Amino acid sequence: MSNRRESEIFINAPGLRHRHRRAGDQLLTLIMWAIYAYLWLPVISLIAWFVGIDLFYQEMVVDGGFDAFIELSGWYLAAIVLIVLAVGGWSTSNYFRFHDKNRRRKQPEVSDADIAEWFQVDKQKLDRLRAAEHILLVLDEKGLIDQSSDI
Repeated sequence: MSNRRESEIFINAPGLRHRHRRAGDQLLTLIMWAIYAYLWLPVISLIAWFVGIDLFYQEMVVDGGFDAFIELSGWYLAAIVLIVLAVGGWSTSNYFRFHDKNRRRKQPEVSDADIAEWFQVDKQKLDRLRAAEHILLVLDEKGLIDQSSDI
């Protein structure tokens, strides 16, 4: 019984697992999805052949487009590496700047009296507005509730 409770804790709180374990699980999931996609390739090829998609074969195999793809993939890889380095550098610098600083402050709670005063309505009207399922508010040019509207 004890083992079941421990496994339930890890299933319901995956953040408790070690990050290497989480990374391994994610890699295994990615590999399994790739295998699953590979298993669908014959069906995809059959459907593509049926609808007459021969353009890919013509471009990549007959016309030698695969060589151009390989040549361009180096540039794509370089661009991806530059993007990863830029975002990673920015994230790292922000981590070292802010990792021990909590600049968030709890906002003071606003009372019903403050809300009623701000919108210049009485407490009963505020209660009716909160209880209503649908509300159509008409606001004046100052952003206050137009008192001539029927609420």
